[in-house]
Amino acid sequence: MPVVHGHRLAKLVPGIEAAFPDEDHTTIEDDHRREAYAWLTRYV
Repeated sequence: MPVVHGHRLAKLVPGIEAAFPDEDHTTIEDDHRREAYAWLTRYV
């Protein structure tokens, strides 16, 4: 998905927390797994 679509969706969804890192989308999961799980545990 083009990042511009993500920005548009983030504006439309109430209460959303959106982050758009300036890096290759193929490494985001590996590079940010701990931060993602920490974020999830705050809401689960």
